Amino acid sequence: VFQSRIATMRLEIEKEKLMAADAAGAIRAKLGLAPGDALPEYQAPETPDITPETSPQRLLASARVREAVSMARMARAGKRPMTAVGLRYEVEETKEGNDETIGLAFMTELPWNNRTAARKDEQAARTDQAAAEAEEQAVAYRVADALARVRRAEKLKEAAKEAVKQNTSRLDTELDALVRAAGAADGMAVESVVLMMVMIFDRQIEARMQQIDARMAVRTARAGLWMHVPPGTFTRLISNPMTP
Repeated sequence: VFQSRIATMRLEIEKEKLMAADAAGAIRAKLGLAPGDALPEYQAPETPDITPETSPQRLLASARVREAVSMARMARAGKRPMTAVGLRYEVEETKEGNDETIGLAFMTELPWNNRTAARKDEQAARTDQAAAEAEEQAVAYRVADALARVRRAEKLKEAAKEAVKQNTSRLDTELDALVRAAGAADGMAVESVVLMMVMIFDRQIEARMQQIDARMAVRTARAGLWMHVPPGTFTRLISNPMTP
């Protein structure tokens, strides 16, 4: 049983190594790195730098709202024919002398049937405006959710850290008791005690893995903030890289 357990653990280690190598290869492929190149250090923006007002998606949606408002105004203006009113002065030469005329000039474009098309253009622009405003609000919700996800992940990491600390202390006590028992045992009893020690090691590893998973959840949540960083952040990163 003990040898079978060792073989199983070795197989699990090899599987984890394979998964780690595959993940590293996938990252290199996305970054355009050669197979032997070192991966860059982990970087993520800080939560105070992320606000709905400075999110690129929010800024884009706001620009779309302003554009739609301008298009609606242009369409509304198109419903009115172009008109001009002004003074008219005319001089006509006759045998009796110059005949001067002063009048009021009024000009307008014909036909008037472009009002229907302009009205439809305005309706389309208002629809675009409503869609852009909805997207603007949705971006604000997404930013708030991303920040909340980071806070939840950090809370889970702290809870996992405390749980591992308590479990490790308890398991170390159990392991010390088994070590003392193994010293006094003989024959099959020794093998049984060793197997119980391996089970304790498994529980310690499981607790450590939970802590690692919690840390990875924080990193994943923080990495999701990249899509919401202010546009100028990337320019600053070129001259002043972030610390991992």
